[in-house]
Amino acid sequence: MENFKIDRNQIIGFVLIGLIMLWFAWWSTNNAPQKPAQQEQTTEQPAAATPTLPTAAEALDTLQRTTTDTSATGAVVNDSTFVIENDRIRMAISSKGALITRVFLKKFQTWDSLPLNLIDSNQIMAFRAGDEASSIALNYTGTVQTTAEGQTLVLQSVESNKPKFKFTYALPAESYLVQLNVEATGLTKTGNHLFIDWQLDALRTEKSVSQERQKATIYFAEPEDEYDYLSVRGDDEDEKQNLRWIGYKQHFFSTILEPGIPITNSRMAISQFEGETLTKRMKSENDLGQIGSSFSLPVTLFFGPNKYEILKSYDKGYQNVIDFGWGIFGWIGKGVVIPIFNWLEDYGMNYGIIIFIMALIIKIVLFPLTYTSYKSMAKMKVLKPEMDAIAEKFKDKDPVKKHQATMELYQQAGVNPLGGCIPVLVQMPILLAMFNFFPASIELRQQPFLWAEDLSSFDAIVSWQAHIPLLSEYYGNHISLFTVLMTISTLIYTWMNSQMQGNTNQIPGMKYIMYGMPIMLLFWFNSYSAGLSYYYFLANVITFSQQWLIRKTIDEDAIHAKIQEKRANPKQKSKFAERLEAAQKQAKAKR
Repeated sequence: MENFKIDRNQIIGFVLIGLIMLWFAWWSTNNAPQKPAQQEQTTEQPAAATPTLPTAAEALDTLQRTTTDTSATGAVVNDSTFVIENDRIRMAISSKGALITRVFLKKFQTWDSLPLNLIDSNQIMAFRAGDEASSIALNYTGTVQTTAEGQTLVLQSVESNKPKFKFTYALPAESYLVQLNVEATGLTKTGNHLFIDWQLDALRTEKSVSQERQKATIYFAEPEDEYDYLSVRGDDEDEKQNLRWIGYKQHFFSTILEPGIPITNSRMAISQFEGETLTKRMKSENDLGQIGSSFSLPVTLFFGPNKYEILKSYDKGYQNVIDFGWGIFGWIGKGVVIPIFNWLEDYGMNYGIIIFIMALIIKIVLFPLTYTSYKSMAKMKVLKPEMDAIAEKFKDKDPVKKHQATMELYQQAGVNPLGGCIPVLVQMPILLAMFNFFPASIELRQQPFLWAEDLSSFDAIVSWQAHIPLLSEYYGNHISLFTVLMTISTLIYTWMNSQMQGNTNQIPGMKYIMYGMPIMLLFWFNSYSAGLSYYYFLANVITFSQQWLIRKTIDEDAIHAKIQEKRANPKQKSKFAERLEAAQKQAKAKR
């Protein structure tokens, strides 16, 4: 890249041109006729008023966000924009305010196959010394240096009558991390605090803008490796102390800011946009403590994908911006699902095949539980006639005696009434871990399988534009085939379990609840990740196959004979059962 120098005459020329442009902007604003609404991206506003951040908002609102285009050459473009790049990202930094005006991720595209700019004149990051000086209010001159280790851009402010700012952007080769050092000298006021005022209007990059909006929020790292985030639903704001880093997280990409010193106090806010081009506005006023007449602040910036291995490799806790669920669900996702997924991914197979093999492995591991559950349901089915007889005998009578008679039948037959439920409860954490894993996996992004063009988003086989009240709001304007198949398979699975249990459930309305839940899945999952619906569908189909094999090996007549044998030779009551029976008799005697 070519270096350049600005002499005194050029500076005077730039100042005169700037004054002329300011005069023209003032004249056109006050004399121009009324115009219709501009393009969507410039007029799009948050659905609700953005929470106020005093001082920071004042600094941000005064910035004129006008930049020129960039090129791929890495050279200075029109004396106003500098470009540095590596094999992963290309960054454009403006000479006005030393602002990062564009970050292009080379290995990714938007959902509609356009270049993916994580930043495109939609971010402001200002370094401010109290109310005395702000980096975005200055103009800069700079030079770019290229070495085998990467590229470096040095920007220095040119105003002679103001405090001096110096920015050094260092972009290593093969990295999504940018090392920035901000220096300032010539501050005259005492007691200044150093602030980083940061605002980002997140651009849409994914097929489902509604899902992307739900994932966008602010994450932050608290002391002792604690991590938290603002609400993902609607608007939210909070104030936190002693933060290590702050991340503006979108669905599959994040921008993370980590100063070299802790953020003593951060006032954060998010507000939701309406429309199709922007998702959420994320902003924060970050106080880094008191400074003197100068400061030098190292800052680490991350612009890149929310890929677990990449984020974890930096050893800064950045991977916690990926939501794999809380508690045991997150542990299963990180400790079990991700290792299996990565192991299969190394073989270079289609991701639809990887999901199938994952489902098969998990179901094989859980097969002993499935066998136990099925055998327990088979026993319950065999006991169905005798349970019906007990229900008829104690009809409209003492329900306690009915319960005692039923439990005595279970004890004589050696049947655990919870035998069919416990395996389901054990498998539930895995199902919920998958619920968080698939929508968060950037590996599935834009990966096709069968009719699905993108396993990370919905697989619409039918779409329509018309707005249908209630249906459009709760279901959407499309039909996802994997979701339909998952719903049908879940209904079949529910029916098969009901048949195996012999319809022994006597709770009124439970039948409608059992069949109503799968129907609700049709609405909940219609706009979710196709990979998630595909996995649940596979899990059901594999379960059907396992139950068919188990049924071939289980003889219900033999089970019935064994139950009768146990009833003929009842086991001695346990001490616990004897104490329970004595307590019941004692309670009955006191009545």
